[in-house]
Amino acid sequence: MRIRGLASMVVASTGVAVFGCGDPLPPPARVAVSLELASCTVFGRFSLPKDPAVNATLTPNIIQGDLQVLPRLVDGQDNSTVSCRVVETAPGVFEMSANARTGTSGTSHFSISGGTSVAGSGTASKISFRVPETDLRQGSNCTINTELAPEGGGGMLASFTCKPFHDPGVPNESCSVTGTFALDRCDR
Repeated sequence: MRIRGLASMVVASTGVAVFGCGDPLPPPARVAVSLELASCTVFGRFSLPKDPAVNATLTPNIIQGDLQVLPRLVDGQDNSTVSCRVVETAPGVFEMSANARTGTSGTSHFSISGGTSVAGSGTASKISFRVPETDLRQGSNCTINTELAPEGGGGMLASFTCKPFHDPGVPNESCSVTGTFALDRCDR
């Protein structure tokens, strides 16, 4: 009799724990990036995810201000981890950061740190990118032109330029990059 009573209490408290959890989990963070390296030993167009549709759709999305219609890396899917933060700190002022990795041991990645956009333009203290076809490339004090950032934050569609954008092991390399990125479902 005692065991049965204890089992009922365990079942009852488990039910409270399972059914009393509160809000559902938010959807996972997503990112897409398309960029073009120039003046490098390695040059060309690259994207994450590696999908021709990313290069084909990001530029029209910039023109149309559309965050929805494009493939993305999604946190937790296909060996990908994505985290991002887009916060509106004042009307029209956004701070952003992102880190996306995919592939075995994170062989491909894209990151932004120290990003700020005021009234549609701003900078990022650092942007880095790597895919199997290139070594790591990174730039400092990159310019950002925000095309779309929903009120309150949580997402952003922007273009960026970094010069230089080089392999840290080759500091005199004169690469430059232009590109676009879409972040959404980010922390606010």
